[in-house]
Amino acid sequence: MKTVSREKVKKDLQFLQRELKLLRDLDHPNIIKLHETYNNGEFIHFVMEYCSGGNLMEYVLKRSFLKEEEIAKIMTKAFSAVKYLHEKGIVHRDIKADNFLFSSKSSDAELKLIDFGLSRSIKPGEKLTTQAGTPLFIAPEVIEGKYDEKCDYWGLGVMLYFFLTKHFPYDGDTVPEIAKNILKSKASFEGKQWEGVSADAINLCKRLLERDPAKRITAAEALGHPWIKLVTKQPKLDRTLTSNIVGSLRAFTNDRRLKREILNVLLYYLNEKELKQLHEAFAYFDKDRSGSITVADLKSVIKENNIQVADDELENIISKVDLDKEHNIRYSEFMLAALDSSYYLSKERLWAAFKHFDLDNSNYITTANVREVLARAGRRIPQEEINEMIKEVDANKDGKIDFQEFCKIVKFNEYKAETPKDFDMAYITKTTTLRSSQGPGKTFFQATESTI
Repeated sequence: MKTVSREKVKKDLQFLQRELKLLRDLDHPNIIKLHETYNNGEFIHFVMEYCSGGNLMEYVLKRSFLKEEEIAKIMTKAFSAVKYLHEKGIVHRDIKADNFLFSSKSSDAELKLIDFGLSRSIKPGEKLTTQAGTPLFIAPEVIEGKYDEKCDYWGLGVMLYFFLTKHFPYDGDTVPEIAKNILKSKASFEGKQWEGVSADAINLCKRLLERDPAKRITAAEALGHPWIKLVTKQPKLDRTLTSNIVGSLRAFTNDRRLKREILNVLLYYLNEKELKQLHEAFAYFDKDRSGSITVADLKSVIKENNIQVADDELENIISKVDLDKEHNIRYSEFMLAALDSSYYLSKERLWAAFKHFDLDNSNYITTANVREVLARAGRRIPQEEINEMIKEVDANKDGKIDFQEFCKIVKFNEYKAETPKDFDMAYITKTTTLRSSQGPGKTFFQATESTI
């Protein structure tokens, strides 16, 4: 959780708002996930996905040597994240190793792109003029003041150059000197530091550091580069697990809006092992590394595993799971639909999710609670829709949801769910202490509405 003083950012509130609006709609395995935002009048709180593995630059500096296979694996994830951003019409403007975090300290931790403070939405053909970024990673056209999303590819090129050699392509003792070298000199691909580096790796690096943005290789093209294809391995998944996931996708129903919101919250409580399995499954299904799963991807998975599914049913699977109607399955949508219910159907996790919505600790969920939770996630839903969400599951018609009704939403009826006192409250203390001490307050999105 990042906490920012409202007083200190009063003048720059619109920039925080812009960053959060961008983050709210991003949904990719290699981009940090924003969970919620709110404030208590004095401070603004941003609750995001937790990454405990440190940043990528620290990781590289601690190692005297990185194998090309590991570098290619890292770059593949970075290319995928940037490709996704550009397809969404967003330019990051500060691509560098420091802005990638590892989700955990494990050797196969996921990589996450962070820090969207300089990011901007950009229209096709539009040129930006503000000089923004980190000097060592900044593209020449940014210094000249006329650029677009291709500046991000240059940043990726600087990263790759550094990973391969432990040197920056353009250096200097001062910012003006660095800028002058970027504009006037040419990156060296000769010398002792390049001994043992493959020709394909050098080729990709040169194409990313192409001075002419129009000739610079894109992230999408880089994912198909011979070096990436040769050095990285296609993800694999156990056939039984694949079949089970396809079965979960086929059985997924989106008949109740509130169930979707509850499942989203339950994802917060998955442990590292459970998340890892879902990450690996998504990587296997996402054949083109686009950050989403298409009908073509599903067809490929089904063919590889000899699963019997008709073509028209594939379209039906996409339409059921595709909650945002983009004709593909986004990362979080896949997580929701593929998740084995045995992961989250436990008393502790359900009670924690219930209290996530029960903001005033009344042991009931009201329309006001649901509206506040959704607003904290940056989503403004008409009151009529929220009323309808409650009505769908309000069995006793009292206008609010108790824990028994809550459990029935996710079809957890194996025990009598009337007595929250039976649960281990220590399990959820860390998730409720701040809310109960600060009170509902106002969400950041509501409090800054005048700046949107």
